[in-house]
Amino acid sequence: MFANIMRSLFRNDPTERTPHRRSSRGLCSPETLENRNLMAADFTLLQDINPGVADTAIAPYGMVSIGSTAFFAASSAANGVELWKSDGTTAGTVMVKDLISGPTDSFPNDLTNVNGVLYFSAINPIGQRDLWKSDGTDAGTVIVASGVFPDSLLVGEPPLIASIGNNLFFRGTDSTGGGELWISNLTTGATARLVDINPGVGSSDPGSLTVFNGDLYFAADDGASGRELWRTNGSTLVTTRVADIWPGVDGSEPNNMEVFGNNLYFAAMRPAEGIELWATNGTTVNLIRDIVPGVDGSLPSYLTEVNGTLLFATLSAVGAPELWKTDGTSLGTVRVFNGFTVEDFIYEFGSFTTIGNSAYFTVITDSIAPIPSTVTRAWKSDGTNLGTVEATELTAGISVTGPQEITRVGALTYFVGTSPTFGNELFVTNQAPTNIVLTSNTVVENSPVGTIVGSFSTIDPNAFDTFNYSLVAGTGSDHNSLFSIVGNQLRVNGPINFEAIPTLSVRIRTTDNLNSALFFERTFLITVVDLPEVLTTVVAESNAVGSQRSAVRSITITFDGPVDITGNPFEVRQRGGATPIVTTAFTTSTNSSGQTVATVTFSGALTRANGALLDGNYQLTIIASGVKRSNVDLDGDSNGVSGGNYQFGTLATDRFFAFFGDVNGDRNIRAADINGFRLTTGRSAGDPLYNANLDFDGNNSIRAADTNAFRIRVAAPLLTFV
Repeated sequence: MFANIMRSLFRNDPTERTPHRRSSRGLCSPETLENRNLMAADFTLLQDINPGVADTAIAPYGMVSIGSTAFFAASSAANGVELWKSDGTTAGTVMVKDLISGPTDSFPNDLTNVNGVLYFSAINPIGQRDLWKSDGTDAGTVIVASGVFPDSLLVGEPPLIASIGNNLFFRGTDSTGGGELWISNLTTGATARLVDINPGVGSSDPGSLTVFNGDLYFAADDGASGRELWRTNGSTLVTTRVADIWPGVDGSEPNNMEVFGNNLYFAAMRPAEGIELWATNGTTVNLIRDIVPGVDGSLPSYLTEVNGTLLFATLSAVGAPELWKTDGTSLGTVRVFNGFTVEDFIYEFGSFTTIGNSAYFTVITDSIAPIPSTVTRAWKSDGTNLGTVEATELTAGISVTGPQEITRVGALTYFVGTSPTFGNELFVTNQAPTNIVLTSNTVVENSPVGTIVGSFSTIDPNAFDTFNYSLVAGTGSDHNSLFSIVGNQLRVNGPINFEAIPTLSVRIRTTDNLNSALFFERTFLITVVDLPEVLTTVVAESNAVGSQRSAVRSITITFDGPVDITGNPFEVRQRGGATPIVTTAFTTSTNSSGQTVATVTFSGALTRANGALLDGNYQLTIIASGVKRSNVDLDGDSNGVSGGNYQFGTLATDRFFAFFGDVNGDRNIRAADINGFRLTTGRSAGDPLYNANLDFDGNNSIRAADTNAFRIRVAAPLLTFV
């Protein structure tokens, strides 16, 4: 009874397979890759293709490598089960083509790398399977031949496609010949049945297509000898049965073929031994060893080369999973490990992939009592007993169970796992970050401790990763001590002074939270923004004692560098006046030192006809928000912090006053002023002795009106500061 059950699991009849649990070769052939050991927390979610926790859709399957690109089938709510690809990054994981538009499934299968081009089969809208090829683009994914695959193929069946030279071989079908071996020319696309092994409408159902010594080996049933080992060189005349291992109509059911050394190894069944390991050199066919004597056999599967030996999975006489290896001899065929953790009496292996010096694989066990369940565990083996252990590193640091479809693509390892957050999805080798971005790299001088400079983000191939940021020693870490990091924010932690150091340098590391060995470092230059300040303020010609205040027509403000002025931030008012506000306007220029110079002029009720201020004390206020440098407000009150308004004229020493006739600016009209007025009396514009500052009415001549205005102020009370 048990033998019959296990034989059925290893038959190449697709109707007896299940979508996700396979006993023979998986969708992607195991391959030996460079020596690299997987590290703890070395994996992360690639993409949530089918969002949701209770993900009941078919998990990604059929992964195959073409260069550094992984091709696979995956299910999404919008498009159903279709062809996808990934370069190992979240952004680069995309659907290649929606073969049947909308949510209807096309169930891509038989994904095979043929000379760098992907060939596969897929269901068409009328339920037939077509042969396709793809270069990884939508436009480059095209049908090679329509309706040529048996429509009974199920998702997850081993690939039924292989190539030799310019010819592609696959199990095809038509209405006259059943399921037979077909051939397609890779150049012309010409596709036809190669040979009708089981004549008429019967099917030979060729399977386990494997290239060995330049020929194609496969299992087929000619209708008379049962399912046996065949080979072809691509010619109808040279398509022959290699051996009749189980004479009669039953057949030996060869499967799980793998080339190792100078032989082709496979599992086959014979009444005396059951299903055991066999090999052929192309001429003879030999039983390697009767591992489980009797009719049941050991059911060898997943033949995989690792460390110069052929590793394979078996079941013991009592049905327990075991790992064996062979060097091609009976004595050299020995058990490696039989200590797998099991739940019940039904076991199955899956997903053998060689990575470095170990083969990674899964052991699937079905538990019946007390509650039916399936448990999948990942293991690895270097071909020794001590080197066969659970591969806990696949899910270390991430909440994922049941890793399957372990596949190596280029430098990355992929597997399908079940996450409580994302359901059944694809996971990939966690890759190191590639860059750090800082939202702002400027800081205003004198900023208080805790001021946020900017926020960090990380460029990483894996969009679901999270990161930790730190200041680290190394090139460019000169001013790390002046900063701190809180979360992802760079903050001020010390005195920042433009005059001392106008440009600061810090070195930042971003570290993957799942794996501290994955990090990226970058030096950032932080520009210190010099606070905009007023350098000088000049009333009329000069602020010095002795400069005239008879006609104050403007005030000139020079800033300590370039600034941006918005609106009119210059307010002038008469101190103690009944109507204190002076109407102002301004112009700007840049001096030879690159500094912004603003010249403020006056008009309105507090000015004479020539724009000069009426007698009185005045005060200038510059609104800080109207003067900026690098979007930083003016530090008008010189307290080292932006935002304070600038005040001028609040002190007597500022000398911001107007007093007609005060030629020497001493706040009274006395002998010196009288002498100055006498010299210009009667003069007009153009005369060298004409003094425009004593032209009260601004008519370009010094006449009676000007003289009267001057006389009124002679010996007038001193213009005191208020």
